[in-house]
Amino acid sequence: MRMWSNFRSKCGGTNQGVNRQEFAHGLKMYGLNYRPELMTQMFDSIDTNLSGHIQIFEFIDSEYTL
Repeated sequence: MRMWSNFRSKCGGTNQGVNRQEFAHGLKMYGLNYRPELMTQMFDSIDTNLSGHIQIFEFIDSEYTL
């Protein structure tokens, strides 16, 4: 839970979750400068309900599958 809160805070996410742009920004804030194609692929693999936002339950599920 704390990891999600910290990540969401760094990337500027809202209660809806974290959108693509916020996800990319959050990764950059942690010094992870991935290619845009890889960031898109990562986001798509986490956003399992295809809402355009990563919610906490998707974030947690993705951590267990890594």
